[in-house]
Amino acid sequence: MKTPLLFSIAFMTGLSLNAQSWSLTSAPQTETYTTGAASAAGTSLYVGSFNGIVRSIDNGLTWEVITVPGFVQDVDAANSDKLVCIATNVAYVSTDKGATWTNSGVNGSKAVVLDEQHVLVTDEISTQFYSNDFLTTSAASATAPRIVSGVLNGSMAILGSYGSSIYTSNDYGATFATTGYSGFGATTVTAIAKGQGNTYFSINSGGLHKSTDGGMTWAQVTTGLFGQHRDLISDANGNLYLMLSNKVYRSIDNGQSFQDVSVGLPIDGNYCNDLMITG
Repeated sequence: MKTPLLFSIAFMTGLSLNAQSWSLTSAPQTETYTTGAASAAGTSLYVGSFNGIVRSIDNGLTWEVITVPGFVQDVDAANSDKLVCIATNVAYVSTDKGATWTNSGVNGSKAVVLDEQHVLVTDEISTQFYSNDFLTTSAASATAPRIVSGVLNGSMAILGSYGSSIYTSNDYGATFATTGYSGFGATTVTAIAKGQGNTYFSINSGGLHKSTDGGMTWAQVTTGLFGQHRDLISDANGNLYLMLSNKVYRSIDNGQSFQDVSVGLPIDGNYCNDLMITG
């Protein structure tokens, strides 16, 4: 079975994890990377920087900086070819690995790509946009919950917001319903990941939360880990990777326990910001 590779963006450097040991990649060390602007699909990785998008299409072996029309605030990939980039508060679309870009006409600061057709764009203030054709067209949602993270559970989207709430949507962002996520502090739900079975996990800056009913109700998970919860992803088997400040932990038992897999990561106080997984 193919071994997945895990990538982290730390102190302007890319690192990869294979068999629990991190090693430095050839990603440019002179770039200033944008926190929260990193995405991977297939063998391709995309990371926002002050100068464009730093791209690898060969599992992180080689990297190049590709030009984007503006300062990159976010990037999210649907597959190896199709991605959305937010640059200077405008959503751009590429269908050729970032070689060319099309202005979608949608303004925003955060994009959540649910699949190869469905995209949400948030402007942080008053409008939530959704698209069912990868931003060829778009419309304003009925309400504006300011969505910043999300995954699909079948045809239902589970979505995290700036306002410390998790919503569901059965029409890919046209309308939203609240869930039993509350009382976990007024901080942004920065990431949602699928665990094993019908279990989903989410994080805000202070903690990890778990749903065992497909995202409808949530409870806080006591992990015994300390530090700011910065990112959370899962692999195809539902194994979790949780980033706390400058450490990364893995759970292979659906969040019951976590193993430190930080060997080789910088421990000099430089924060790791984002996790990506390929393979």
